[in-house]
Amino acid sequence: MIQKRDKNEIRRIRHERVRKKISGNAERPRFCVYRSLKNIYVQIIDDTKGVTLCQASTLDKEIKPQLESVDKKGAAKLVGKLAAERGLYVQSHLSENKGEIAWVKELCPDCAQYWESYDRAGLWKDHTVMAHCVHSDEREREAMREHGVVTAHCAGSNINICSGVAPVRTLLREGNLVTLGSDIAGGALLAMNKVITMSIRASKFRHMQSDGKDEFLTVEEGYYLGSSAGHEYFGGHGGFVPGDYIHAIVVDDSDFTEAAHPLSVRERFERAIYMMHRHNIVSVWSEGKNVVC
Repeated sequence: MIQKRDKNEIRRIRHERVRKKISGNAERPRFCVYRSLKNIYVQIIDDTKGVTLCQASTLDKEIKPQLESVDKKGAAKLVGKLAAERGLYVQSHLSENKGEIAWVKELCPDCAQYWESYDRAGLWKDHTVMAHCVHSDEREREAMREHGVVTAHCAGSNINICSGVAPVRTLLREGNLVTLGSDIAGGALLAMNKVITMSIRASKFRHMQSDGKDEFLTVEEGYYLGSSAGHEYFGGHGGFVPGDYIHAIVVDDSDFTEAAHPLSVRERFERAIYMMHRHNIVSVWSEGKNVVC
């Protein structure tokens, strides 16, 4: 007899699986969003100290009385205002697929473009992250640059649900801020090296679609977008900057398939990005400290 699993139990197991791999610190805190049937909760968490740096929800006493007299659009504005006052980071979807775009148009018929629904709620600002941006046109991309909105490119998820492939090369060429995301709800890859290689493959597919007009991502570009770009979003620096704490992993590539010729450091690096698994990571350094060995 097939038994239905409790939804809360499934959510708990999924949460514990993700939390084993994701942890926030003071420099790069963990962004946590939980939505119940009636309310939404947002937290910025430093797991190293076990503290919540700041939070906001529709239950906050500053806005709860006002929610009774407004619709969902009004509620979004109130939460957006509270997020701005508390300096909260914002993450949501933008132009992932055509069905989503049409749905947002139904919800906000007075908005000419998808992004305007966030702007009028006060959520279109510096340090806002918008996942996907697969179908963001020139005007939407311009609005992102003007307000410092970051694109989180989620190649695996976009391909899995047939949304398309985001114009990452165009976004970069135009000066937009881009980083990579797993979007584990729609994707199937949580390890960032796999997210990086998936993003490179997706860019090659777009390269073929455009008859070579859109250059595909190099390994160096993919690695930067999957590591330092996210660090910079939280106020850090890209790469190994003198005076900064070291953040690094040590990889043992001795069990990789033997190469036909001696490999350069760059070739070993590329092979590691494509082939390494958890057991190959023998040491992890964070803020200058060896935290896993």
